[in-house]
Amino acid sequence: MAVEQRQRTSYPPSIPVASFHDAVRLLAHRVPGIATVTSTAPTLERFEGAHEAPRVIDAQVVENATTAHLVPGAPRAAFEAFLDGIQESRVVTGRRGVPIVWGRIAAVIRQRSNRRLTTWRAPIVESRFYAPLATLDGQTRSALTAISVVDTSRSDDDGLVSRHPSYVTEQALHAVQRDRERAERTLAEQWCQEIGEPLLVDGSISGSDLVASHRCAVGVVKSHRQLYASAALLDVLFALACGERTPVVRIAPRNRTPVHSWYLRLRDGVVHDALWGIVRVEVAETADPAARADEVSRWVLAERAPLALPDARWDRMAYPVRECEEFLRAIS
Repeated sequence: MAVEQRQRTSYPPSIPVASFHDAVRLLAHRVPGIATVTSTAPTLERFEGAHEAPRVIDAQVVENATTAHLVPGAPRAAFEAFLDGIQESRVVTGRRGVPIVWGRIAAVIRQRSNRRLTTWRAPIVESRFYAPLATLDGQTRSALTAISVVDTSRSDDDGLVSRHPSYVTEQALHAVQRDRERAERTLAEQWCQEIGEPLLVDGSISGSDLVASHRCAVGVVKSHRQLYASAALLDVLFALACGERTPVVRIAPRNRTPVHSWYLRLRDGVVHDALWGIVRVEVAETADPAARADEVSRWVLAERAPLALPDARWDRMAYPVRECEEFLRAIS
């Protein structure tokens, strides 16, 4: 749930379409002379992260430890609810070589009671078009604005680069991602304010001041293109055994709320790659980071069963998070 809370934007209303093909038909009907696609190409999410260079970011250790720490005590299922979101974005058409993208986002909190998951509040489901209005002709711009469009133009765009189709679709993908994160943040803030019981958030919690500072919220990050560790901690991270964690570090990205974080290995990774079965956990800053890390790690370890199969990320994914995604795909 990683979005700059301080840059809140007024978003156009969601369009009432249920599928990509509905969006194609709507655009063909509402934008004169436009040629829409005739087949469904892969979603832009398929290429998400492919251009992102792996990075190691130094982080301040806040725990009095330099070696791996075996989480003490038995795992305990303490999470009351689970939050996740999904997104889908596809190129609908091109206008003078400029792609117009349709995006759909959804987010939900599923609350656990007697080993069953039910939906807390109404899930958020939204669809919009995404296009750089500054590069489109006036007729197309007016027609899109009358429907519902997110302007992906940037004030610092290079005049020629901004016409590159790959650049346009990349900016649209980022805008769809921001919309999904906004929906996730909205639900997380409502939960923290109204319920306040342990909530597992799929992803980072640092994009919201309220969520990142609330004791109930726990972010679990499954992707590791960015690693937060010093050179010494990298050796500790890669050598983690099942049930061990790294020392706690403080992460304070620009324009985001600082959090305490650590890596935790959920499953034995001896015959897999170095990051197999590893998640990064985020919680609000606390005066006793070691005790808090042990407590929350027991909660996360308790979610290892049942397995989140057949999802390819089952080594790092809690089953209720997979259930959130399946629920959202069924209703959106």
